[in-house]
Amino acid sequence: MRRVAQPIEDSPELYGHATDSAERALERALDDDQAIGTGNGTRNGQDGRARGLGSKKRKTKGRIVVASLNMRGGSSGAVGDKWMRINQVLRDKRIAVLALQETHLTDGRLEGINDLFKASMIVLSSSDPENPAGARGVGFAINTRIVATEDIKITEIVPGRAAILSFRWTGDRVLRILNVYAPNGATENGEFWEVIDQKLANMRGRNPEVLLGDFNIVEDSMDRLPPHGDQESAVEKLGRLIGRLGMSDGWRRNNPNGRAFSYLQVASGSQSRIDRIYVSDELMQRAEDWEMTGPGFPTDHRIVSMSLANYKAPRTGKGRWAFPQALLTDGDFVRTMRKMGLELQCAMDSVGERSNQKNPQRLYQDFKTSLTVAARTRAKKLLPKIERKICALENDISALLEGNNPDKYEVAILQERVAKLEIKRFERKRRAVATKDWLKGETVSRYWTKLNAPQLPS
Repeated sequence: MRRVAQPIEDSPELYGHATDSAERALERALDDDQAIGTGNGTRNGQDGRARGLGSKKRKTKGRIVVASLNMRGGSSGAVGDKWMRINQVLRDKRIAVLALQETHLTDGRLEGINDLFKASMIVLSSSDPENPAGARGVGFAINTRIVATEDIKITEIVPGRAAILSFRWTGDRVLRILNVYAPNGATENGEFWEVIDQKLANMRGRNPEVLLGDFNIVEDSMDRLPPHGDQESAVEKLGRLIGRLGMSDGWRRNNPNGRAFSYLQVASGSQSRIDRIYVSDELMQRAEDWEMTGPGFPTDHRIVSMSLANYKAPRTGKGRWAFPQALLTDGDFVRTMRKMGLELQCAMDSVGERSNQKNPQRLYQDFKTSLTVAARTRAKKLLPKIERKICALENDISALLEGNNPDKYEVAILQERVAKLEIKRFERKRRAVATKDWLKGETVSRYWTKLNAPQLPS
């Protein structure tokens, strides 16, 4: 079983446009743009990325995001544009490990990907032995900004269908993640779970704590639209495997009556939640942020994700809210802030005799509260139009699914609109950064200096 492919010589024939220096610069520029940050409000102390200057050995972050996506192949070319998008997904969503299905990776293509992205991402793969370039394949895209790569190991369970990733998480704790791409046919699907159950039972060491991927089957009829159950024998065999591993469906456990779907069949309008994440009972209490989001590039599946907290780390609160930096250059908000500040100053000057109800401390607290409300209100108005459209459509979808008999075609139309907007938003960011790099990439400036500075160990 291969681990990380060794780098090979750069050649335009191998990569096509992907090896162009501008493309490499764009990837670095996107990294730089992410590190500097833009105008999104954050919780101080929770979102920043600090670089340590002491030890050069990387350590996996305490809270990590684990996700899964059926990518429907890697597109044409030795590397393919889709892998550029995968790298951006890891970066933008701060995903530590992204389990992938339908990777369609050959050895040569895997080497090319790992050479191109060696500074930010490595890919481990289990390919289909009969047709690696055109069918099946499972893999893991690992964000090297977050995960320590020294002790990473991949174990093949079913070639092209199931593999386990092991990596050091915290201290001596090793996290084991099982990625599956189950067959479509009901009979083959049931047999697949039996094979995995038997192989895991015969393996030495601990069982995986996370099971995720494309199951091509649902356990509950409400996970399909229109609602209907799957073949009982296949569902029972999957249930036995999950029961033996001591796992449960995290999203369903946190949304017992909720309805959301990860796969849209455009031709029929049918949807299902065949992409899921199961975690062990031990990890369930540390798992949060169960989400389904669009990847930002064409695929009929959505990303399913959750975050895991370091079980040894001290409890960390949510931090304090900080308004987006973009408000500091917004004329309307600056005028509002100045007006409120002058009113505060006048109020403090006229306090007179101090009392428990009227004193500078209370006035200043009221000022901060009012300023926060004004900042939140203005920030919502400044939210890009595309973000408002996506939020509105998602609210409409949720409202439809809460009904007794939602129209699958209406839901599918709205879901397709959301996907198109997500793709547009994703590409808009790449174009904006590419334009900035074209303007400043060859100019001696702060941007150029940061872009070409050596990467410090984290």
